[in-house]
Amino acid sequence: MRSRHAARTLFLYPIAALALSACAGSYAPFPNPTPPDDTYHPPAVQDHSSCVERVTFTEEGEASWYGRTKKMHKTASGAPLDPNAPTAAHKYLPMGSKVKVTNLVNGQSTTLVINDRGPFTKGRILDVSQKSARDLGFLQAGITRVRIETTEPAKIDC
Repeated sequence: MRSRHAARTLFLYPIAALALSACAGSYAPFPNPTPPDDTYHPPAVQDHSSCVERVTFTEEGEASWYGRTKKMHKTASGAPLDPNAPTAAHKYLPMGSKVKVTNLVNGQSTTLVINDRGPFTKGRILDVSQKSARDLGFLQAGITRVRIETTEPAKIDC
């Protein structure tokens, strides 16, 4: 019985070591997902000296709001979540991007700063702060159709 156990041990340890060594290495953060083909617009201007592309961006879809929490949460930018700030969460626009958001239902619009990642609900393109939802006129509804437009070209590293 011991020889069978020893043989099994001698066989399994190298296999386990090989499997674990495949997982070793340095981990880099996941890159931001690329935008869908139908909403991405090619670069408007390219700055070749510093290899930074400046792109304009327009997207339409559903937006919701967030920010009513009992605890203070941090956003992806590191700033505390402030329900009274003109901010929003987008899946891949660079942090600090300024966007004009227009409620397509009632025509109201406001300028917001991207400081978080999200939304993580299928079919939604933007999460806005509670104040921004009030400014856009959909606080009660919770969800609305919006158009997002960059107010200045976003900088994307080459």
